[in-house]
Amino acid sequence: MIPDGEAQNRVFYSPGMASFDNQRIGSLSIGQLKFLEFLLVTYLDHPCLILDEPFSMIDPLYHPIMKDLIGSLRASKDILVTDHYYENVWAATNRNYILVDGLLLPIEMKDELTKHGYLPSRR
Repeated sequence: MIPDGEAQNRVFYSPGMASFDNQRIGSLSIGQLKFLEFLLVTYLDHPCLILDEPFSMIDPLYHPIMKDLIGSLRASKDILVTDHYYENVWAATNRNYILVDGLLLPIEMKDELTKHGYLPSRR
């Protein structure tokens, strides 16, 4: 369990927060709100984290921060990330899968995404 003030400080002093730390919640953009939501959920004191399309509708400048945070928490949490922005997911994860016709298939290389029909062929 994280002491009360420490959990709050992790959110408030996270990289990227300084860009909007003096604004009211109601004045934040959708991307800023989603980033704040990501931080709040990520720092919850739970052993498992499920992120459904965390990179969608978030300003691209926050993506590296998010990938770094997901990567740093992998040692202490089980994390499941689903997102169509596969490059961001690939950069933040250590195991990848694709769901094809109800089957969960492991993906070792990005070209397998094309093989399984997720990405178009380059031909």
